Amino acid sequence: MRRLSAATFLCVVLLTGPAWALTATGGRRIHRPRFLTSVPRRPIGGGIVGFEGSVRGAPAGSVVILEELKARHHWSAITRAPMRGGHFFMQWPVPEVRSLTVRLTLRAGSRELASTATSTVYPRKALVKRCSAPRPPTNVPAGDGWVTGGVYTVGGPAPGIDVCRGALTLTVSNQSGVVVATSQVPQGASYTLVLPAGNYELAVGPKLAAGATISECQGTASVTAGQETRANTVCSIP
Repeated sequence: MRRLSAATFLCVVLLTGPAWALTATGGRRIHRPRFLTSVPRRPIGGGIVGFEGSVRGAPAGSVVILEELKARHHWSAITRAPMRGGHFFMQWPVPEVRSLTVRLTLRAGSRELASTATSTVYPRKALVKRCSAPRPPTNVPAGDGWVTGGVYTVGGPAPGIDVCRGALTLTVSNQSGVVVATSQVPQGASYTLVLPAGNYELAVGPKLAAGATISECQGTASVTAGQETRANTVCSIP
């Protein structure tokens, strides 16, 4: 499989580029799925990073997985995100004390369909302000679970910021894009959302900081009945 140039992630990584890899099978030429990636710019670390991108030719039901190299030729999944209309969005906490060798892979079930080249992410301290501890729910109906997290503005000039925000409205949408819940989040506070089991997208309406818009304030949550899911909403700024 041909690999692309290395990928790294500075708050939001936009994945763009030309097509690759055609395979002949039984006389037919088939377009393989492929990542559209940017070139690494500078190291990041010590905060929650959200990034989005695109994969051309991704089959229905496929997922993008961010993987860390644990040992020679052994990769371990850090986080994953479903493909929606050829695009994906994911977030993950970058360690402050060690560097990581990472890559993105596209999988359908157990099959690896495409991957990026490896990239090293280096630790870097940032201005960090965490949200207050979330309050556990007092009543969770059967079949529901709950989501806890905070809204964070992440990015800016090096070394960047990773700061809890608030005084805003958080919206929760199902996989069909229908808003199923809203929550008023106070300044500096976390949120607790009781939801039926399923997959959801989190978003913020008003601007939180210069350069942060509703399309850049996102999170995802997979809710399991009777369990807590930790899912922050990340607002990335240049």
